[in-house]
Amino acid sequence: MKRNLRRSLKYVFWGGVSISAADTLLVGPTLLGYAALFGAGDISFGILGAIPYFGNLAHMFSAYLLERNFSVRKTAFYTAFISRFFLFVAILLAFKPMMPGALAILILSLSLYYLIGCISGGVWLPWMKDLIPQRIMGSFFSFRFKYMMVAKIICFWFAALVFKYSKLLVSKENEIFVYVILLLIAFLIGLFSAWTLSQVEDKKRISTNSLSFCGKIGECLRNKAFRKLVFSLSFINFTVAFITPFMTVFMLKNLDIPMSTILIFTFIMQLSYTFVIKRLGKMANNSDILKVLTFSIPFLFCSSFLFLILNQITKNVYVENAFLTIGHIVFGIATAGVTLGINNASLTYVPKKMSAIYLSLNSVLKSFAGCIGSIFAGLILSWATLVEKNIFTGYENYCNRWTLFWLFSILICGMSYLTSIRLRKYYITKKSKVGNV
Repeated sequence: MKRNLRRSLKYVFWGGVSISAADTLLVGPTLLGYAALFGAGDISFGILGAIPYFGNLAHMFSAYLLERNFSVRKTAFYTAFISRFFLFVAILLAFKPMMPGALAILILSLSLYYLIGCISGGVWLPWMKDLIPQRIMGSFFSFRFKYMMVAKIICFWFAALVFKYSKLLVSKENEIFVYVILLLIAFLIGLFSAWTLSQVEDKKRISTNSLSFCGKIGECLRNKAFRKLVFSLSFINFTVAFITPFMTVFMLKNLDIPMSTILIFTFIMQLSYTFVIKRLGKMANNSDILKVLTFSIPFLFCSSFLFLILNQITKNVYVENAFLTIGHIVFGIATAGVTLGINNASLTYVPKKMSAIYLSLNSVLKSFAGCIGSIFAGLILSWATLVEKNIFTGYENYCNRWTLFWLFSILICGMSYLTSIRLRKYYITKKSKVGNV
């Protein structure tokens, strides 16, 4: 192995580990808990849940920059570095949480953090495809993924311990500064991850296709099989985005569970994800990748059903913890299969010709569906609140807003499962990849 390549792989490894650690401290329960201190409501939670998906819309711009032959290293480094300072703006808001418009500024700053940062992510994958030899790509990324998960586990436990013991030292009025500590650590680790990009060997990409950028997009959209693939994968992504952020909101607002405990449940979910991903990968290799989707989506259905039952039963701490533990294990299995299935189906059924445009367009449309899913969930929960107040008054123990929300989630999971079945049947019938249909 060449010396430059060995040096680059070292920084690619540490960049992945550091960004995994930073995202663990920032995304999910921590972000939603931080926003709750700014007075976030159902719709705001939906928007916050949509922000990571919203950022992926920048992948189309990344593809445009690659087509214009921009330096991948400079593009990745500068966009990643600049994006980190919008996170710092979100941190500074903790000193004025009651300031008019503070929540709106928080949402805007986090949106820019993800949007600009995802330009870097959009050029990263083609960069690695050019940089890392095919013969070592699988082993390198599996090794890297293992330590990314180790970083996640360490950060989950660290955050849970910080929240648990901060109650002994910090008053309720100053709770927001506990979040500041975690977000500040995420900011510093994020700066390090951006710096690692500047140390990786650059690779020139020269576009030889004579079509204009818009012409290439048009050619992709005219591919009927590609449209069918993207619609199906986008709807599945919509389903996951609908459920994911409101699991935390349900525990935080309805069950009144402390953040330290929520992080432990999230950690359990990540563990189940890690344990099953290898087995699901073998299933994909031994049969077809779409079978992984049809296998995994029923687990989404089961997790929503478990949360529906939990909302109906008499509150008991032991029963509650048992249901939440099983629900998070089941949801971890579901997200592992869905993530693997969506990503690998995109790579498997997208033609090699103009693959960068196909993949970017696929990523943008899936992410747009994710944005809509999370925001739509917030609107459904707000609607369910009105129904609870106007129709179910006096019967909240049997049918409240969360009952309606989880019933709606179950309905969407069922529709998503039928979509995956139809997609798999389509490709079994055609016996062909997108590029040949």
